[in-house]
Amino acid sequence: MAAVATLASVSLAGCAGFGPTNTTGTDKEGKVTVRFSYLWTGDEAKAVEKIIKDFNASQSKISVKGTSSADQQAQVLSMQGKNPQFDISNTGNSQIVDWANSGVLLGLDDYIKADKYDTSDFLPAAIKNNSFDSKLYALPVAANIYQLLYNKDELKEAGITNPPETFDDFAKVIDTVSKLNGDKVERLGTNSSVDLQLLVQAYGGSWYTEDGKASPTNPRNIEALNWWVEHVIKKFGAKNLQDFQSGFGEYGTAQYPFYTGQIATLIDGNWQSAFIRRLAPKLNWGAAALPYPADKPELKGTTRLDLSNLFIPKNSAHPKEAWEFMKYFLGKKPMLEFTHTLANLPGRTSLLSDTTYSDLPNFDVFLAAAKSKLAVPSYSTKFSTQYGQDLSAAFTQIQAGQASPEQAMQSVAEKAKAYKQ
Repeated sequence: MAAVATLASVSLAGCAGFGPTNTTGTDKEGKVTVRFSYLWTGDEAKAVEKIIKDFNASQSKISVKGTSSADQQAQVLSMQGKNPQFDISNTGNSQIVDWANSGVLLGLDDYIKADKYDTSDFLPAAIKNNSFDSKLYALPVAANIYQLLYNKDELKEAGITNPPETFDDFAKVIDTVSKLNGDKVERLGTNSSVDLQLLVQAYGGSWYTEDGKASPTNPRNIEALNWWVEHVIKKFGAKNLQDFQSGFGEYGTAQYPFYTGQIATLIDGNWQSAFIRRLAPKLNWGAAALPYPADKPELKGTTRLDLSNLFIPKNSAHPKEAWEFMKYFLGKKPMLEFTHTLANLPGRTSLLSDTTYSDLPNFDVFLAAAKSKLAVPSYSTKFSTQYGQDLSAAFTQIQAGQASPEQAMQSVAEKAKAYKQ
């Protein structure tokens, strides 16, 4: 997943990886050249290139040239410049409002209206996330959602039959399944580097007020973070947890700790269905909803929806042709093929029940979760990126035992006073 750069924070460096600008705009066959620079890499890039190849073969007027570049700083700089390096690209949740507000994104409404393009099938949460001042600036080709993955054998060994439902159950799993040798952690009931922003959301906290302002010191946020400190950081010791993590295998390899039995539960995304099938095919695992607080059963099913959006920069040399390619990529068949290959969720609600995904283990749990109204993207605001960076730094302090949740969140609240809210 690419790092996010805001328009205000990038330096004026070269746009490496985006390739030279085609000044004529046509190839030797007279086709309009559309430059698609995307953040996907590796196997994901191969899947993108398959879509590009199919589109180019489907018509005779446009030739899409793809470039894989995970450099989002270069992406931002290209959108700011007078010499654009691409005509269409992709990004995640939090940048859309910031970029739309900065005037570097092309609004899609005129194209949608002219083509009578139906957007009603796209995930409603994505349409809301990608809109600013009542205008739509991006559409989702894929999405990811987070659930609780659990090792069935390790829970059974500890006498636990079912995955934890409430945070009380989760605390019991952490306490019962974990193994210590003195102070040394040999097995942990969950991943100690959990996404605390998501954990707080599941606990019923909120990082924003109803009118969209930063609210790091929300009492429920503090309560959730103290729950984590009490049941993980203090219980096992920050230094012991750091030592334990230092022996982990890398993410995306067969040595990752959830695959090797070093951690019994993991909050992670739907792509793990493909990862585990490939890297740990003998792992006896399941997927379930994130835990919810016992005093708020109505929060069962709460989770975060991360979007993979396609957008056209305002300085695109060929926006009309880029729109034609976008429509193709967002079609049901290409979207289904692309998301199935990546074990991602589709950006269209009608595909959430498609049987094509049935060969991906436990993927049905993620598909079902995406249908819930409690599966929502992180807020997309003019200050989302900076806020996220400040929260991340605060979480690092909490995990290291260097600051209490109250201290860390108050520090973020002070920084938030400088946000353009």
